[in-house]
Amino acid sequence: MVFAKTPYALKDLNKQIQNKKISKSYLAITMIHQEKKLQEIIHKKNERIRHNSIYDDIAMTPWIKQKDYLVKNSRDNISYITHNKDDKDAKLAELDYRILDIIDREIEKDIINTCMIEVYLITGRHHQIRVQMSELGLPLVGDKKYNNFYKEVDKNNKEIESNRCIALYSYRLEFTHPKTKKKLEFICEPKQGWFE
Repeated sequence: MVFAKTPYALKDLNKQIQNKKISKSYLAITMIHQEKKLQEIIHKKNERIRHNSIYDDIAMTPWIKQKDYLVKNSRDNISYITHNKDDKDAKLAELDYRILDIIDREIEKDIINTCMIEVYLITGRHHQIRVQMSELGLPLVGDKKYNNFYKEVDKNNKEIESNRCIALYSYRLEFTHPKTKKKLEFICEPKQGWFE
């Protein structure tokens, strides 16, 4: 998170946000609901995309571009993908992601196939990563709003682990210092919760 200490810095940082000059990268753990869909993702032909990353040496897939149109429902605090880009409430949601690792994990007393993914956020829409990954068949672990696994657990009257949050972590932030114009990059890898 970045805080501006002066009105000049605030104006400059806001301009960087508007011009998409601030870059953010995330790590997430997703469930794999369909092995076939995962294989399609792994073998997908992609544009040559490069981003600043400390995980280049371990990535299983190249960067994959994902574009959707999201509609925010403020009343219910959810967003959803629309296939009608002419919808007046629809906004372009764009991110690049890649798979870093595939891991079997125990979740709610079941062994579940999961992926560790890296996400480079291009736009910043409401619940964007959670919605887009769920639509791809890779919903985030711990996400009770967009991951149907937790609705099934709840429906079967099993007790849901409440001490874990959503497996999404903003690990990298890069921007230009408003005064010195020096590029600044901050990295903090997750060590708790799902990422232990």
